[in-house]
Amino acid sequence: MKILFSFLALLVTFNTAYAGDLQITINNIHNDKGYLLISVYNNATAFETEDENEIHTYVAMPARVGSQIITLHAFPVGTYAISVLHDENGNSQFDVDKLGTPLEGYAYSNNVGLMATPTFKQAAFTHEQTNLEMKLLYTMK
Repeated sequence: MKILFSFLALLVTFNTAYAGDLQITINNIHNDKGYLLISVYNNATAFETEDENEIHTYVAMPARVGSQIITLHAFPVGTYAISVLHDENGNSQFDVDKLGTPLEGYAYSNNVGLMATPTFKQAAFTHEQTNLEMKLLYTMK
């Protein structure tokens, strides 16, 4: 019995130590207006419905021209998909015109979504110790 508890304690320690940093580099930021809104999802339903109650991790940071890096330390191992919005006007919404064309910069993990909103499967990556590069897309600039 003592061996079983020692083994379980080792597994818990191993899994906790196995979480690594998730570093996200966001490139192609066109201006210093507003904020970058970064949402990390760990399931398809939340990602594809953009359910803000189901976001695994959410970060808002002031936008700066060029590139910015955000590091989420000791981030749990798993499968995730990320969306980034350059909320230039600070209204916390993804603004589109009457035809549905984005008016603000956006990006998804794996740099998918140029022609249509991607599925979780298209944007998903497995995190252990990850460095992602994401390029913001601006369709109206």
